[in-house]
Amino acid sequence: MISGTVNDDLEPRLDLLLQSADGRIARINAVIDTGFAGCLLVPAVVVRRLRLPLVGTTTGVLADESEAEMERYLGSVTWSGRQRIIEVLAGEGDALIGTEMLRYHSLHIDFAPRGKVIIRSRRGRQ
Repeated sequence: MISGTVNDDLEPRLDLLLQSADGRIARINAVIDTGFAGCLLVPAVVVRRLRLPLVGTTTGVLADESEAEMERYLGSVTWSGRQRIIEVLAGEGDALIGTEMLRYHSLHIDFAPRGKVIIRSRRGRQ
């Protein structure tokens, strides 16, 4: 089980440790964004600090429906009790957890300030 909290702006948030292949670590407080289909988007400054390897680019559709070219990197996070290598997009603003991270998981959110966010694996793992 993974747990987080809802902030005063009713954003469901989780703390993650993003890690590079050489062991550099950044603590990320990310908003769960079910409108984002990727794994994780973090500020570009975090990607540079961790020296994550660039694997390509992609065109992303932003909240205002405009398009932006985004760089794709590889990193890893502990998720459902195991290390998971994921694609990380570099952007601006808040870090976002997308629906690809939630694949084969259930999500429960108590939408109230300081409400609980609970994510459970649907594959028999807690």
